[in-house]
Amino acid sequence: MKTDWADSQRLSGVNITYPDAAHLLRRTGFAASKAVITSHLTKTREQLVDHLLDFSPNASIPAFMAPPSGDYGTPYVRYWIERMAKAPAPLQERLTLFWHNHFATSSSKVGGQRMQQQVDLLRAMGDGDFNTLTKAVSLHPSMLYWLDNAFSRKPTPNENFSRELLELFMLGEKQGYTEDDVRALAFAWTGHSTDSDILNYVFKPTWHDTANKTIFGSTANWDGPNVIDQMVVQGGALSVVRSRVAKFVATKLWSWFATPNASPAMQDRLGALLGEDPNMNIRVFLRKMFLLDEFYADDVKQGLVRNPVDWALAMVRPAGFVNWSSLGNHFASAGGYIGSMEMVLLQPPNVAGWENNDHWLSEPAVWQKAQAAEYICGEAVKAAPAGAGFLNGFEAIAPDQALQFALDSLGEDRITVGSPTWNALLALINNARNTTTRRNVLRAISLTPEFTLA
Repeated sequence: MKTDWADSQRLSGVNITYPDAAHLLRRTGFAASKAVITSHLTKTREQLVDHLLDFSPNASIPAFMAPPSGDYGTPYVRYWIERMAKAPAPLQERLTLFWHNHFATSSSKVGGQRMQQQVDLLRAMGDGDFNTLTKAVSLHPSMLYWLDNAFSRKPTPNENFSRELLELFMLGEKQGYTEDDVRALAFAWTGHSTDSDILNYVFKPTWHDTANKTIFGSTANWDGPNVIDQMVVQGGALSVVRSRVAKFVATKLWSWFATPNASPAMQDRLGALLGEDPNMNIRVFLRKMFLLDEFYADDVKQGLVRNPVDWALAMVRPAGFVNWSSLGNHFASAGGYIGSMEMVLLQPPNVAGWENNDHWLSEPAVWQKAQAAEYICGEAVKAAPAGAGFLNGFEAIAPDQALQFALDSLGEDRITVGSPTWNALLALINNARNTTTRRNVLRAISLTPEFTLA
């Protein structure tokens, strides 16, 4: 049954409000200053969503140039953080980060070069059809090596990849599959391997099982990639699980961009929205999701804790770093600080990826965040735009104006005049008026409960 989302469309022709625009820009692009948010207030919700989903401006971003040594790990992390900080269409990078967490593989096993290639693949295909993306990731050397399918052959296939494909990538734990399905799917994936350097996909027909296999009750000479197609594409032979796939993937996207606290009814609705497209196109779904009234509800606005990457970029993007060629050390250090908060890019902790929300509120995480804020805020104060430090002129205006200036520059509209957080920050400014205070105020804002939320 097609889900009705006319409740969102009824807002056509009505300009988006400032709080809703600020919320949408935080969730899709890490952060935006008040000036940037205000510039979008002439748009309707639909127009702003369409603007954010236009990734074409990112074509101008310089490509990553691998160092001669072939060590793509740390240099690529630096490049990716800088890209997240400067991309004209940051939603593409935040979506890439989602898929990096969803299809979690790690350079600790597969190496930096393969991880860089995988992230590039996720960026290029992450807003397309889910079946096409899942097949491409599944056949990439990083995944084939990470979950041992590169060495899987008949008559004793390795079940690691087939299990995680169902449990973590497509259906969810114990959702619609049996151990027999896992075993049969492992046979279907035999022979999908790599070359000896584990850099290129190679199909090895002598390793592949060509006997009939029964998966989700359907018996055929199943081949791994075809199973994905038939699970996802509307009317596929394995569409008995299609609604579960749609619900699982849509709910994970909602958890990443909205809140991990979706009700069962909301999960069903999200799954129906994704399932409306015959190939489960991600861009089509994201547009529908960002237009939902529920996306702008108070419980959603207050229902997502910034992970370390989101949190750091929420300071870095508004600070106006502009020179791609000269800021390498800044972003290398930022990557180190983000890693110290237990989110090492290219190295998710396990195949399930990073945890979310209250995981990032632990005492060690807050302590590491304070140290990271000291560095990031110090660099922000020293950096461009146009040769002027971030918050230039902060010391020359009244304390309450200076605080509002800082909040507006970070796009933080949730700390309001007279609130306990406002009063504490204002007292900090009143204690001293110098560039050190500017840095300390930025750091203090970054550690507030309000800024902790995405």
